[in-house]
Amino acid sequence: PRTEHVMAKATADCRGAEAPLVQAWALCRAGRADEALTIATTVHAAARASQDAALECRSATDIAWYCLQIGIPDQGLQHAWAAADIAHDRGDAAADAKARALKAWLLTEVGITEDAVDEAIRALRLAEPAGDAEVLGLALNVMGVVLWTCRQPDRAIDFCGRAVAVAPEAGDPVVLDGWRINLG
Repeated sequence: PRTEHVMAKATADCRGAEAPLVQAWALCRAGRADEALTIATTVHAAARASQDAALECRSATDIAWYCLQIGIPDQGLQHAWAAADIAHDRGDAAADAKARALKAWLLTEVGITEDAVDEAIRALRLAEPAGDAEVLGLALNVMGVVLWTCRQPDRAIDFCGRAVAVAPEAGDPVVLDGWRINLG
């Protein structure tokens, strides 16, 4: 019932879609990524219909994350790819880095490791000068995940450790805990 209310609100007012995306993120953090995916998908459709590129990029990035969480990497890759393209076109380095980091992580999930390495490197190169601690932490963490997949544990530990060191600057203890888990 609450999810349907949030979805209806997102469809009715695309400009007010930040609130539904915040609600979706809260649902995902509570282990309800499937519901979060439904909300973000509705917001994404509304953003596309209204040609709101910033919202389309953000919702596509969120969809990619939720797809990663619930194990549908192919769908997540499509959205991460689209978000990276939109962010690049808009000149938004932080959003581009975030989308590329998620794309790298999703590529590891489908076993395309070489491309995952390339995307993780691109994400990190974009994130470092972007000035967004949360995005930098994500890019560092993903680089660690990709390197772990490539059987380079020493390098993976280094990047995951750097992600943990950056996480407090983002001000989100849940993010810090997530990166600590990957470091562990």
